[in-house]
Amino acid sequence: MTCADVRKIVGTSCVNYITGKEAHASPTCCAAVHDLQARTPTTEMRRLACNCLKTEATQIKNIQDQLLAALPGQCAVSLSFRLSVDIDCATYAFMYIYN
Repeated sequence: MTCADVRKIVGTSCVNYITGKEAHASPTCCAAVHDLQARTPTTEMRRLACNCLKTEATQIKNIQDQLLAALPGQCAVSLSFRLSVDIDCATYAFMYIYN
């Protein structure tokens, strides 16, 4: 798994939701979230994906942190932590809870 892989999986599918342009995460966005979760089974892979997404997020204007935090719930993915642009990937990326 590389940052290029993460970008390919997620792309821009969730941007409209996390910037408030759409009221709900699209099916395409949620499919990407589930795909990324399935492709990152180890702590190391989740940390890498987290750091890649955090870097990508710096390139997106107007991310609304409350919408980012709501994304797992919108896509029926359970996490034991709150998603945020300020997340510490080294601390939290290992804490996925799989349904």
